[in-house]
Amino acid sequence: MTLQKNMQLPQDLQHFSVPTLIVVGDSVGAKFFLAGGDAVEEVDAVSLPRETSSDSEGSFNNVDTGRSNAPEPKDEEERLHRLVHLYQEKIEELIRHHDAAEVCLVMNAELAHGVTHHLPGDVLPKITRELHHDMAKSGLEEIIRKLLQDTPPFLPKNP
Repeated sequence: MTLQKNMQLPQDLQHFSVPTLIVVGDSVGAKFFLAGGDAVEEVDAVSLPRETSSDSEGSFNNVDTGRSNAPEPKDEEERLHRLVHLYQEKIEELIRHHDAAEVCLVMNAELAHGVTHHLPGDVLPKITRELHHDMAKSGLEEIIRKLLQDTPPFLPKNP
């Protein structure tokens, strides 16, 4: 995930009238940005890389072809479950630390659903936009442009 850390927003993207946490994540990690006024800055990042097996854990080298054959990563479902909880905890922490009024999620639909599924009642209404695309390798300006163009804000949630 190689996104720039800070940027001045072009005038046509200055639509963040309140502090807004933007979470750009994939199945390995996420970067957390705080947007407001005419600027956006990276405030945190988390990752939980996939575990790979070493030779002693079941992979083997085929001497005929020279290829290494490793089994599927162990407990991938459990790793993703831990990653979703890591995203949830970090969102809660950053909302409180930066007094963010809104949260935008930029990640695939499955991850976004997992993240929003167990958020506390005071945090869930702050999710105002979801962009269900893997944009972890995209530029920050491109992400914000797509987020604003392709996702209308949610209707206010009733408490």
